[in-house]
Amino acid sequence: MLLAISTSILIVGGAFIFYQKEISSYQQKIAIEQAHHLKIQTTAIRESLRHAAHSLLFLNQQIRVRQPFTSTVGTKELAEIFIAFLNSNELYDRISLLDKQGKEVLATHYQDDKAVIVPPRELRYLGQRDDFVQTIMLNAKEIYISPMVLATRQGKIIRPLQPIIELGMPVVDRYGKKLGVIILEHLVTNLLSYFKQVTRFGDSGSGYSMLLNQQGYWLVGSDPQDEWGFMFADRKQRRLGIRSPAVWRRISSRLSGHFFLYGGQYRFVTLYPAEIISSVSKLLSYRNPRQSFWKLVSRYPDQEFMAIRNEVRTEVFLPALIILLLMNGSLWILARMMANRKQVEQDLQRLHVQERERASQLEVLGRLSAEIAHELHQPLSAIRSYTDSCLRIVKNTSLQGDKLTRILMKISNQAERAGSVVQQVGNFTRNREMQRCSMNLSRLIYETLNLAELEVRKYRVSIETALLKPSPLVFADRLLIQQVLLNLLRNACESMAGFHPARRKLTISTDLAENSCVKVSVSDQGPGPTIAKLEQIFEPFFSLKKEGMGLGLSVSQSIIRSHEGHIWARKLPNVGFVVCFTLPIIEETDPMVEETDDGN
Repeated sequence: MLLAISTSILIVGGAFIFYQKEISSYQQKIAIEQAHHLKIQTTAIRESLRHAAHSLLFLNQQIRVRQPFTSTVGTKELAEIFIAFLNSNELYDRISLLDKQGKEVLATHYQDDKAVIVPPRELRYLGQRDDFVQTIMLNAKEIYISPMVLATRQGKIIRPLQPIIELGMPVVDRYGKKLGVIILEHLVTNLLSYFKQVTRFGDSGSGYSMLLNQQGYWLVGSDPQDEWGFMFADRKQRRLGIRSPAVWRRISSRLSGHFFLYGGQYRFVTLYPAEIISSVSKLLSYRNPRQSFWKLVSRYPDQEFMAIRNEVRTEVFLPALIILLLMNGSLWILARMMANRKQVEQDLQRLHVQERERASQLEVLGRLSAEIAHELHQPLSAIRSYTDSCLRIVKNTSLQGDKLTRILMKISNQAERAGSVVQQVGNFTRNREMQRCSMNLSRLIYETLNLAELEVRKYRVSIETALLKPSPLVFADRLLIQQVLLNLLRNACESMAGFHPARRKLTISTDLAENSCVKVSVSDQGPGPTIAKLEQIFEPFFSLKKEGMGLGLSVSQSIIRSHEGHIWARKLPNVGFVVCFTLPIIEETDPMVEETDDGN
């Protein structure tokens, strides 16, 4: 018995080692093929994007030389260059030259398989489109690159499908002043076709590569019906994160890697299009180069590994079949124990993840509750103070009724403000649209100062205003802009709390800014954050105050951005701190509003 057991162990051990070596060798072979295919596909994508960047630089240079914004002759010459460029390159579908308001000045595209100039009546206004908005904000040598999408016409997807990537670049004169933008539509149909040609690998060709966007939707997949799910209403659920959550969780959490998981062997890399563009000589990167990325994923199915395992198992373990049968019972028990242990470990890990997620949700909910309580505290305190004043006035019958009326109006305003805070929280959960209307900016500032009257008195702060006369009109949501101003006023007052009252000075001013905008500045004499922390003040939950939740400036930034504005902060040269934001002007003045209004 001991000899039989020893012999069996030696035979099974030797067979198992040989079996593992063969399987490991095959896995390494597949891994090498996966890496080779990903390298070929990555190189093709990189070269295609670099070629597009060079093309855009060439066209931009031609625009600067011919000055089409000021020269009719230059526009005609440029149109001929655009036509010749499209005819000589089958990689691009449309070239658009826009002025700084977003109106197409010149455009060429393909029609009936040849490049033509778009007639003036068909030139488009793209001022509201994301590609123009993102491009016009860039510096002279920066390039905007859009996500990969399907080309559309009049809101409908063009068939046959035409995958495109839009590249945009500002056009400037020799003094660096922006004159407009150029947008190049890069057709990637040939690139994706080449990607599919080299996607299959392995002895049986069952291995394949996938191209996914950052949401996990297939741009190239094994099943064409799964591709471009984000572009079709009936395919929204067709993405890797839903089909194989564990696989997507590993791929999305790292830039590159190689792993085995039920379903197969995976190797993946991450490509950032903007970083590829930035590698072009003399070209700066996009301001947020990691905003959009692609995942190139190579998968070799587990079924193929199983076939190889069965083949090797037959060759290796057949001579040891009798020994394996004798040991089958014990191996079965051991396998069940390992499976149960693995299941228990997975259950424990899932429970830990759920507990961490629940704790994170409770923490965020607590912070939001504290912020809501903080927002409601000021108007409710004001209501209580004004109510006490009314009671004293009622007891003192010698006072006039108009004073009582003014105080009651202030109580109403503070109650309305408290209600608006609660309403805004509800609106946040429902994602309702902003209630924007035309309003006088100076009047809005004075109204906000009235709402902050108790806060200002509490900290004994003196306020100075330097507002434009006549006041500009803005198109905004009154309550949201008031919320921004109140956040800035409160922060300014609290920052000067430790100073002598004579130094507690706060200034609100308005000035005209570029691009038909008005700039609102709230400056104080407080210390403000350090230079190192200046860029962090708009991040959620970042606060310099011990009791602060760090949501005021983050929410304010979101509000201003939703109004097509910009918000920033800086330290003053000598002492003090200022926060500024801009709002677009719809008219220069409001002739119906008297500019001497003091807000009372």
